[in-house]
Amino acid sequence: KEVTQKWGNECGKISANSFFFLRYICPCLVAPSFIQIQPNQRRALILASKFLQTLSNNTNFGDKEDYMKQLNESLPENIERMEEIFDNLQN
Repeated sequence: KEVTQKWGNECGKISANSFFFLRYICPCLVAPSFIQIQPNQRRALILASKFLQTLSNNTNFGDKEDYMKQLNESLPENIERMEEIFDNLQN
């Protein structure tokens, strides 16, 4: 609420979405406690969580993660789905 009041509705929405993924979804993805995973499987889950986090932040991959830049093309294609998920969660 405070973020929305200070920076507007869009920033408030992105902040809430990012927090939700950063604190709840991504940790479950990268360290599932209910199964044993191999290191290469864990790496794949980490990359999936990076994609989801970047999508929820409504940003693109930059120079820091050059190897992920090729996924920037698919981010806009999926932003509508992400917004749909959050709209459903809020209702």
